[in-house]
Amino acid sequence: MKARLGPAYFIPEAERDGSILELSIKQIDNAIRDLPSKEDLGSDFKLSLNANGYLLFSQKYRQAVLKAASYFPKVTLELTERDVLNEAESRQQLLLLSEQGIEIAIDDFGTGYSGLQYLQQFPIDLLKIDQSFVASIGLANLQAPVLDAIIDMANKLGKKLIAEGVETATQQHYLTEKGVYIHQGWLYSKPLKGGDFINFFNEINKHDCQQENGIEHNRKQNSHSSTSKHYS
Repeated sequence: MKARLGPAYFIPEAERDGSILELSIKQIDNAIRDLPSKEDLGSDFKLSLNANGYLLFSQKYRQAVLKAASYFPKVTLELTERDVLNEAESRQQLLLLSEQGIEIAIDDFGTGYSGLQYLQQFPIDLLKIDQSFVASIGLANLQAPVLDAIIDMANKLGKKLIAEGVETATQQHYLTEKGVYIHQGWLYSKPLKGGDFINFFNEINKHDCQQENGIEHNRKQNSHSSTSKHYS
């Protein structure tokens, strides 16, 4: 009997037996093989990689991350508070990666136990708001004020934010009003296989280009209209 296992099932087992290293490197190799070139992707494209403390201390994995950085416009390494921030030695490894242009993100922020000293001492660029806080938007529960506190703290510390698990227009609107403009979630797309993602990505690029051309066309029309009035 064959069945597909979700990441929540096979990743913990892969971490226990050490096969997570080869799986993670294979993931990077597949991204390099399957995704378009840096020129075709555009400067806004970002490849995000989930890692843990075990991977961070592997030279083989760090070399694979740096290899990815040579293929893609931006590469982000996502680490959890639990896996990394309790390791004093991890700061040096993160500094080395940061110096090579790798963006460092804290995944599921707010669910661990990192303090302000970690956010100030570690080269953290980005905080990913855990989906449990996003789900609290519009609800009268204890997590709702925590979300606002996370956003305020990130702004004061100069950290970028990504909201995970955005599924409704209400959540999208609330986050945007709060200044959180980068979202992940099923409101935008469900998880996609490589080929489906490329098609999805190309459609987005096509739509963006059409919008930009429309804006430029309107700008030229407005400029022409103003000039005509001026010389009349």
